[in-house]
Amino acid sequence: MVCDHEFILLSVKSELLTVEQYAEQYGVESVTVRQWIRRGKIRTATKYGKEWRIPILQNHQQGDIHRHLIVGNNH
Repeated sequence: MVCDHEFILLSVKSELLTVEQYAEQYGVESVTVRQWIRRGKIRTATKYGKEWRIPILQNHQQGDIHRHLIVGNNH
């Protein structure tokens, strides 16, 4: 059986960053951010046309990227 329903559990408005802005904020290269997106490590990234956008999380600390956005780590 195939389910074609989509449920939104929580919707939060936030500012969106480009890949380049996100990379600068976290001190990594933009190619690294794109790689994380491709590998599914940044689950909140959304594609708008040809460009990726990543929402800002208001309660993050510099260097705290793993806890908020990257999955698959044992943190």
